[in-house]
Amino acid sequence: MATYADLNANMQSQAGAQLRTFEKIHLWQITVYIRVYGTDNIYGGVMGAQDGPSGTVNLQNRFWHQNVNDNVYNNYLDSGIYSGNIIYSQDVIDSISNVLTRTISQIENLMTDRDVSALLCHNSCHSSCHTSRGRR
Repeated sequence: MATYADLNANMQSQAGAQLRTFEKIHLWQITVYIRVYGTDNIYGGVMGAQDGPSGTVNLQNRFWHQNVNDNVYNNYLDSGIYSGNIIYSQDVIDSISNVLTRTISQIENLMTDRDVSALLCHNSCHSSCHTSRGRR
């Protein structure tokens, strides 16, 4: 007969191995535009807003759980599972539910908010700033 310790160790190694397969990569391509307002010299009128210079940035975020220890699942077996007791189907269902809840919590903790910076310098500003410092 398997002891609680045997079942607990087996469950930890099985669940831990599965969690270590988690990997999700998000790829983003962000393009920003400078909105240009001004006058139309040809017709002497006001020019409507247009998309001016743009810049694009490519980002990748990787979420993974490679080095998780099996002990994150220690004692996640249902309390009805112990040596010498009859194990009912609900005990197994509750154990699976406990492990699934723990797995989701682990993954949610990995997927944190990230900051993105997409600064764009207008060409005329860029050349005048660098020209004044002797750079081009």
